[in-house]
Order: sequence, then structure tokens, then C-alpha cells
Amino acid sequence: MKKLWLSLLTGAVLVGASPAEAAKAPLHEYAEIFTGEAAIAKKLYEGFPGATIEVTRMERFATTIIVHIDRATFLAADKSKLPEEDVALISLVLASTNASSRVALEIASTISGNTHTMNVAVIRDGAVMHKGEPTITTLQRYQGVINPLFTDIAKNANADAIRRLARLGIITGTTQLFNPNDAITRSQFTAMLHRTVPNTEPFEGNPFTDITKHWAKDDIVTMYSFGVVKGLNKFNPGDAITRAQAAVMIARYIDMLGIDVSTVARTSPFTDLTKLQLENRNAIGLMYNLGIIRGTSATTYNPAGQLTRSQMAKILDGILQLEVDM
Repeated sequence: MKKLWLSLLTGAVLVGASPAEAAKAPLHEYAEIFTGEAAIAKKLYEGFPGATIEVTRMERFATTIIVHIDRATFLAADKSKLPEEDVALISLVLASTNASSRVALEIASTISGNTHTMNVAVIRDGAVMHKGEPTITTLQRYQGVINPLFTDIAKNANADAIRRLARLGIITGTTQLFNPNDAITRSQFTAMLHRTVPNTEPFEGNPFTDITKHWAKDDIVTMYSFGVVKGLNKFNPGDAITRAQAAVMIARYIDMLGIDVSTVARTSPFTDLTKLQLENRNAIGLMYNLGIIRGTSATTYNPAGQLTRSQMAKILDGILQLEVDM
């Protein structure tokens, strides 16, 4: 399901592609539009005969595309395999305008607080002909979220990273304490990863029996659906995440985004990884070569060691600042 769902999006990001092939941008810009409704609509309408897609806005919480329709091409094409509702909409628009009119659909998606709004307008000869009623969806996991001005990070080495993630809604809280030196749990880190893709509706179905009433259930289930977290029957949401587990989850997260890191080495200088599974060793090597996670010394990684909330903020901020080819 993950690959099929991702195929609706704008395409893979390539690490290491030549400048002629793609433009450079921080990874967070790609991650933040990853599940935008306008991006999905863009991919949908690219398959329509006579449709030309123009992206006029692509930001973290706001995307707008314009679907220009070539009347003759659309009317002459076989539309039997296209979504009936979309065909009906475009056909209705064309039927209600003159043959010489230039027709387009404007699809705008915005997220404000915990509310996602989708607006569709019909454009005729560059002017708005009709606006539909907005489609409004409440994003449940943003309800009650507060991004406070943390009072306990002023002297923390990773304070800037913490503040950046808080402004993006990736780090959240209901008090003014971040507790930077506390160990970060598996559920907390999973939620942080999920918040980098803010317009994801929670998926259903998972094998975990210990998250039924957990505050991060939607985050865990969605990341399970994307293959970022795995397990048989227990997720152990309250356990502190280990350095090895964090590396694996980040590697899977990068794969979830469709980023090609096939040319990045998986080797590392660490001598304390021999008892780990191959996926863990490869993930740690990938994190090392991407500069995301460093060792505890020149030759040790300490895979079973815990990460503090401050350290994880620094790591996640580093991931979202990676320069990749879009």
C-alpha cells in the first residue's frame, strides 16, 4: 500500500543527481509538502487528456495548482478509465462556457492550526467564474497542541534546533518545559516523524496490542502503514528509543519519502555493531555517511544507548536541513 499511495505524489527525490536534472532544496521542503492535497491533485490531473498543470504556490501549509484544460483534446479523448466525478466536473465546466473560452480549475489547499481547507474554483479566461464550497477537515492530532516558549533550553547546545522544530509543530508540548535531557521514547519520536508530514490522515490496521488508548496511536499506526515502524504485537511506546532503533527508523523514513540514497555508502568506522542485524548496520552506516548521527567516539556508536530529547531534536533538524535534489 505504501508504494501505491506514494505514487500519487510528485515523484522521487534524488540525492546526488546533477544540477541539470534537479534543483537543490532542503529535505524539509519536500517532506512538508509530501502529503499536500494539491500535490495529490496535481498527480491526478496530469493523467487527464488536455490537462496542463501549473503550480503557483508550494509551501509547508499552503499549496495551489491550476489545471488548464485544452477543450478539443479533452472532449475527443477516451475518458472511460478516468474518475467519473472529475470527468463530470470538467465536462460541466466546458459545457457552460463558450468554445473560445480558456478554462482552468484552481485547487488551493491550506492548513491553519488544526484545520485543513480545500478550495476549488473554475477559472474562465483568467477570471474566477465560480467558487465551490470549501472542504474543511479537522486534523485531530493538532487539537490542543501548544508550541510554548520553552524556559529550560536557553543554555542547551541544541536550543536553535528545538526552537525550529517547535515553530514547525514537530516538537509540541502543553507546558513551557521541554525537558531536553530526558530520554526520548519510541512513541515521542514516531510522533515527531509523523508531524513532518502534517496532512496525513491516520491509517487503520496494525498489529500492536499496547497502543489502543495511547495518545500517539494515530502517529504510530500511520508510520506503521508507511513501514517506518515494524513489529509483531507490541510497540512498547513508553520505552526509550535506542541509538540503533533511531537510525533504522530514520532510514525507513527517508525511504518513505521516496529519496534515492542508493549511491550513499552504508559502511562506518564503528566496531561495536557486529551483533546487530544487517538492516541496523546499514542504517547506522547511512546515517553516518549522511552526517545525521555521529558516534560516541571515533570507533564506537553505542547502539543500545539512549538518546535525549535534545539530541533527537538536533538529529531530526539535521535531517530536515539536508540538501537534496528535487
